[in-house]
Amino acid sequence: MKVLADLMRSQRVIVSCGAGGVGKTTTAAALALRAAREGRRTLALTIDPSKRLAQALGVSMESLEPVRPPGLRELYGHDVPLDVWLLDPKSVTERVIRDVVSDPATREALFANRLYQELSTMMAGMVEYTALEALDSFIASDRYDLVVLDTPPSRHALDVLEGPRRLAAFLDGKIFQLFLPPEGSSNLLRAGAARVLRSVLSRAFGESEYEELQNFFQAFSGVLRACGSHTARLEVLLADHAKASFVLVTGPNEAAFDEAQFVEGELAAKNMHFAGIVVTRCDRANEPRSATAAELAKLPAALAAELTRAADDERERRTSHKSLIARIETMVGDRAFLSTVPTFFGGIDSLADLDRVGAMLVPSIVED
Repeated sequence: MKVLADLMRSQRVIVSCGAGGVGKTTTAAALALRAAREGRRTLALTIDPSKRLAQALGVSMESLEPVRPPGLRELYGHDVPLDVWLLDPKSVTERVIRDVVSDPATREALFANRLYQELSTMMAGMVEYTALEALDSFIASDRYDLVVLDTPPSRHALDVLEGPRRLAAFLDGKIFQLFLPPEGSSNLLRAGAARVLRSVLSRAFGESEYEELQNFFQAFSGVLRACGSHTARLEVLLADHAKASFVLVTGPNEAAFDEAQFVEGELAAKNMHFAGIVVTRCDRANEPRSATAAELAKLPAALAAELTRAADDERERRTSHKSLIARIETMVGDRAFLSTVPTFFGGIDSLADLDRVGAMLVPSIVED
């Protein structure tokens, strides 16, 4: 079976994918921390993280750039090259606009545009695009040896690549094109349609509102056009098995087996590397200790019955988890790794907790 530690030492990008609520973001942060402990310059890049994770890392969710968690030196006694960016899609979109729109007046007009403020993070694909834009910029700059990308929650592992395509479709749409100036004086049909649209919308919403809408589309079109080249470049990178891998994070339930098969098939269709599976909240280790008959006899009957039921439920749950893991092990064989993380009662509240998760995921790392 493949070893996760080997992938973390060799890859440029590890993409953490899966449904929401299974510990996907926490797993990505723990993997990034583990890689950084080996000296790799690592970035944990995550979208819309929980406040609890931000508190565990000791970083702000409003940072406009990657930051070094402040407690690393205190925890390990030396510097660990881990940066974290709890990505705010709006801040990345604004950075893209500053790179693409060279005229300061045009930029500020777009930022002040009410439609931009309301639509820029609502358009289908914008969140995924901002993640890819950030990933592309860091890979191109060679600032990090490894980027662990935590994707938006989804069963579809490649949704992160579909976002820019949805934006491109929006850009190519007929309605969008009507708001842009005709390319060339010969395009009389489009120019005529645009005049009709202006007349209708001006009467419906008012001239000033139409002007604002047109200004938004014209200014934002240059930003959207930048999607294509970046996405194509990243697709090449993500299809390079020597540089990029996808890791599925899932829970210990029946759907996990089907989900693993689905994600592996989806990635295979794109020739992308399905590295393995992390099953969280999976308790399959030692059997829980049951109270002896003598111990139960000393308790009130109702309490003794409740303790017995709880022990039986726990035993059944662990048996179910063991069975599930055995099925997944058979499915992945030697093609991918399988790691499990038990339930953390009380949650993940600190860097030390993340370090414990990382040690469970990658136990072969050299401890310092």
